[in-house]
Amino acid sequence: MASPHDWQTEIRARAAREGVALTDGMTEEIAEHLEDLYAGAIREGCTETEAQARARGPRRVGDGRASSARRGDALGAGIR
Repeated sequence: MASPHDWQTEIRARAAREGVALTDGMTEEIAEHLEDLYAGAIREGCTETEAQARARGPRRVGDGRASSARRGDALGAGIR
């Protein structure tokens, strides 16, 4: 089941609000990671809303993990 959510748009908007520059490759990798989290939550029986919340998680662009995103770590620049 594909996510009805446009993760890349949300990632770009969040990064812009927080003044974090992400390459297209980083944005795509983060979106893929969030989609994996979302899909896993759906498989576990979460509602769409719960799955989206789980994918967003406590991460936020611009926190201490954003620097790891520059190294290509999708989790490091997750969104909230």
